Amino acid sequence: MGVTGLASYVRQLSRSPAIPVTWPLLGTLPSPEESTLVLVDGNSFVHYIARKVSWLHGAQHDLLCEVLLREVDKFRSVGLEPQFIFDGILPELKREERKGRLKERIDRVQLVMDEIMLTAGAPSMLAQKGSASFLPPMIMPACIHALRSAGVNVAVYPHGEADMALAQQARRDNAPIISLDSDFFIHTIEPPPSTEPHTPPLLTGYIPIDTLSWSEGGLHAQIYKRADTSKSLGINPILLPVLAALGGCDYISSVNQALAGHLSLLNPKLRGFMRITKVIQILQSLNHLTSAYDAVDAVIAPLNPGALKDDLRNSLKLVVAQYSEGVQGDSEATSTILNLVRNGMYEFRLAEVATQRIFWCSPYLENVARRSVWEVSRPLRRWIYGIIAWSCQPPDNDRLWGVFPIDRQLWTDYQSGSLQIKEYLRRAERLVSENVEPVPFAEFHSFVQSALGPDRSRTSDKFLDASVAVRRTIYFRVLTADGPRMRTLDPFLIPLAISVRYLIQDLFSRDQPIANYEIIAIICAGVISLEKRTRAQPGSELQENASSCRPTRDSLHRLAQMETVLYCNMLLAQSLLIGQQAEPAPQGDVGGIEQDTNWGCLDGLEFHRCMVMAKGGAAYQRMLNVGGCDGTVNEQQLTAGRITTYLAIYAAATDGIEEQMEAVMSYGPSGTGLARKKKRTTLRKTPMTRPRPAAAPSNNMFDVLSSGCNF
Repeated sequence: MGVTGLASYVRQLSRSPAIPVTWPLLGTLPSPEESTLVLVDGNSFVHYIARKVSWLHGAQHDLLCEVLLREVDKFRSVGLEPQFIFDGILPELKREERKGRLKERIDRVQLVMDEIMLTAGAPSMLAQKGSASFLPPMIMPACIHALRSAGVNVAVYPHGEADMALAQQARRDNAPIISLDSDFFIHTIEPPPSTEPHTPPLLTGYIPIDTLSWSEGGLHAQIYKRADTSKSLGINPILLPVLAALGGCDYISSVNQALAGHLSLLNPKLRGFMRITKVIQILQSLNHLTSAYDAVDAVIAPLNPGALKDDLRNSLKLVVAQYSEGVQGDSEATSTILNLVRNGMYEFRLAEVATQRIFWCSPYLENVARRSVWEVSRPLRRWIYGIIAWSCQPPDNDRLWGVFPIDRQLWTDYQSGSLQIKEYLRRAERLVSENVEPVPFAEFHSFVQSALGPDRSRTSDKFLDASVAVRRTIYFRVLTADGPRMRTLDPFLIPLAISVRYLIQDLFSRDQPIANYEIIAIICAGVISLEKRTRAQPGSELQENASSCRPTRDSLHRLAQMETVLYCNMLLAQSLLIGQQAEPAPQGDVGGIEQDTNWGCLDGLEFHRCMVMAKGGAAYQRMLNVGGCDGTVNEQQLTAGRITTYLAIYAAATDGIEEQMEAVMSYGPSGTGLARKKKRTTLRKTPMTRPRPAAAPSNNMFDVLSSGCNF
């Protein structure tokens, strides 16, 4: 985000600092070594291109990844080799800013959901733009995986947001930065001018994403250099960090609220152009200063001495320090988890639990009239919190986490029963924080001992003492899925099957059992979604039919629940360090756990198509579009493959727990038969305000379905 209003302010300057630049299309693609390096702010770029994808039906992970890779191909077609850097854990300084944004997001969810219902799922300006701002939690892992699979250099800055790492690498490699964060008007991202004569100017500076445009001639953009920007603003480049601090950057928002009225510049009512204009006027009078810290002292000098003034001085100088060239990016230190975080194979949310005891349950496209979709996966997260504490047990913490600033008291507090993780999540239309305890230590310890079995050391049960086989056993047992059907399932299918199984059991434990037709629909949609990823050409013959299916509030909510379960299932595997490393699977298992299929099995269009068909009483064959095959050998093989996959997933997901689903529809054995009929259900009569003749029993199936789950 950066400094509020600064980007638009700079662009309206009469003496624009923007430098037009064009990269012509090349006849042959150069190698990465021969290309020009450009650094890309990963989070900013993904959020920007997400507007090109319709999110009205929810999850569209693979489609967004296709759009992202097409953008990479465009860069390479003009001789640019992009390197993406993504954010890691949230800096503590930005915590208040994050809370404010989540509150705003909750307010927008209801508006966007109302618009989607009003337009019957058809695109509209509000629905399209609004839904694109609620990216589901698996989007960033999906994009990182897609980039890495395409041979793109990608990294995660583990210690905070990517700004500092991008600025440091830009100075080191003489590369421009592509982003949509106005902080890059402030950061020093260009190397010092060369003293050598006749040295050609370097292509360095800040390129806003929204200035990129493509034509038959190539790529066009505008680049901003720090010296030119400060000259156009009329202030000393040294004072740019003070402009960010006083202008209202992400780091100062909490200070705004606490000190409003004491310094007029920090008054929240003074925003945008008015605020920036006033700050620039004051800084222009301080151009003679040679230190940003001296400028801070000069600005607050009129305040009366006291604690308030001292706090304000310290806060502003702390913000200024964030833009200093002396702030280092990622170090060269290595450790198991640190390396996994850098490679995008260990989610930053897990690292935030270990360092800050916080888990952010960011709201996205869900029904705010119902409970948060993150609540379904909370029992799973309680196990994850225990495993994270286990990995912080000395002396394993040094080998696993290295220089990562983990909370060294985490394991001790877990043993004593005082460990709590603060979860931020939606309650109705409010953002609340709730202290969540991990599973009790005694239960966790007994669980680990049982999993260790003959592999257990008599003197130790530390994290690193557990082999891959033991950690896989813990994974399956936490999800109550340690049976032969799940163990021998194709690793490509395990995330879908095990997450469906978890959803069945969790909703049943809440006295809100999920309908059997919903489970069949979720599995069928997952089979189609996974198949799309393995076909030679992207897309599916079902795409056109799927897009015509209208989402409902409840189907979007169920989709979001499934997303959080799949995501937390992935977090569980990552916390146990399984699936990330090329280690052999234990004897009797097919293989490792394929983490990328956590998002690959979820496609919003297919999800709603199958839900609509299932509510209409369709059997799984119709949901899989078996009847639409043209009879060719390839189509017959495709049909057989879909059926085999569906049967294997259904058997593993419902093994021993079929009675925990609400039997709204009657199917054949294991939910796979063609015969079907409504379950006989006694409808609850609603008291009437005036006498009416008794209504005859309805034969309309939708009357029965309307009494379904309200969770």
